[in-house]
Amino acid sequence: MSTTQPLWDYSIEMYDQPALRDLLQQAQDEAKVDINFILLALFASHHEVKLTAAFLDHAYAKTHDLRVVGINPIRILRNAWKSKPSLASQRTALLQLELSLEHQLQDILFDLFEPRLLQSQNDVVHLLPAQTLALTQGNLERLYTESQSLWDDILLKICQHVLGAMAK
Repeated sequence: MSTTQPLWDYSIEMYDQPALRDLLQQAQDEAKVDINFILLALFASHHEVKLTAAFLDHAYAKTHDLRVVGINPIRILRNAWKSKPSLASQRTALLQLELSLEHQLQDILFDLFEPRLLQSQNDVVHLLPAQTLALTQGNLERLYTESQSLWDDILLKICQHVLGAMAK
């Protein structure tokens, strides 16, 4: 597992923005959209790459066990322990394990995505903000969710956040 790679670095930068972090957590908790896939979609849009349904299906399948058997149960347990002060140090250890597994997940996602990134660097067009926003919305719309109506609402807020960041 790499100590640094572009998707992980980008994800940390995005997650450090409180308003976006809140939207990401809301998407994960309420609409059941994987934060790592949202960050991949944003990263792809940042690099002017469209994520296809076939690519996402492959990425979901390739990371299924890591997400479903590894990360998700740890996250559920860690969240269940929020109200248990006597388990604070164990909860911190679970968070570290969860982050380590998410880093591993993002390494896999980046390895799958990197050929598309390299191809896009050969075809640089430099989209206008409205085009980048449409690309971002399209990439996000292709992600798996358990609640489409909740995800549609959060997705629009994420796009508004991205548009606001592009205007700065």
